[in-house]
Amino acid sequence: MSDFWSYAAEFLRARQQREAELAQGISQGIGAIGQGIQTGRQNALANAIGAQMNSGANAPRAGLVSPGDIPTYVNGKMMNSGIANTIPAGTPTAGTNPAFIPGSGQRGLQFAIEQQRQQQAQKNQLVENALKGAQTNEANARTQYTQGALSDAATARAAAARNAPALKAQQEAQRQQQWADDHADTMEKFNKDLKSEGWSDDDIKSMVSAAQGPQAGGSITRGRYATGPDNKQYFVADPKGDVTSLNPSAVGAKAPAAGFMGSGLGAEAGVQSVDASPILPTSQGQAYIKRYQNIAGSPNGRYVPPMPQQPTPPQAGGQPSAPGGNGPPRVQSQQDYDAISSGQQYVDPTGVVRTKQ
Repeated sequence: MSDFWSYAAEFLRARQQREAELAQGISQGIGAIGQGIQTGRQNALANAIGAQMNSGANAPRAGLVSPGDIPTYVNGKMMNSGIANTIPAGTPTAGTNPAFIPGSGQRGLQFAIEQQRQQQAQKNQLVENALKGAQTNEANARTQYTQGALSDAATARAAAARNAPALKAQQEAQRQQQWADDHADTMEKFNKDLKSEGWSDDDIKSMVSAAQGPQAGGSITRGRYATGPDNKQYFVADPKGDVTSLNPSAVGAKAPAAGFMGSGLGAEAGVQSVDASPILPTSQGQAYIKRYQNIAGSPNGRYVPPMPQQPTPPQAGGQPSAPGGNGPPRVQSQQDYDAISSGQQYVDPTGVVRTKQ
């Protein structure tokens, strides 16, 4: 190839390269223009959003340098009064920066959003810390209250334990006093019971003498009933008898003898019938004498029977057990029942404590 053609070929290649580079530059320029337009639009939108962020409650405020004086008006002109303004407590006086720097575009908006996010995170943290503090304070207060309540309860239990013996003694004294008021036996009540059972004044006098003993002219004669020749019942002295006479006239009493052919002749001297009343079953007579002696031997003639123990709870299918020790008397017969005073407690044959009406 000659030099001409070599030069022509090189010239053509150089021209093609320049054209390619020019075309590439044009393409890049067109792309940059489009990107610039897009960026401008985005910055304009960011600036608009940022302007809204700087408005309303978030608008930047200038800080208060001095509260100044209260203004006054003289002849229609405003003048300083020399009296300083008073700023209420809690009134914010510090200045605030704008949330968004005007004209900063996308970067400024991103920065403002990040700042607000951090500020909100700080506020959230403060609220969370305050909530945790309140929970801790509540837990501490609850613990102190519980400990105080437990301490108060323990103090109350200790005081109750200290006072229990005195309180129990007081209750026992009240119970005994109530028992005495309800069950005290007196001569007046005793005579009333005897009268209601048909005792005469002479019978009561004989019983009193018998209870006081021989020194008072009384006697207790054990005996039985015997049928005389007239088919009547007579008291006969008998150490093994089942009845007792409290009349001194009953000592040595015998049934009247029939005598010869029933005429009464030959009857043993002194065997005529006697008035031996009062005559009553031996156990009942002993009970009456014991009751009189209890009353007569008590201070001021007021006998208080022993207070019964509290009955034990009933067993399954059974009745309450009778009190033990010095409890109320047991009543096994009508004579035993007659021997106790009205209003007095007794234990019936089934073991139940009752009160005589």
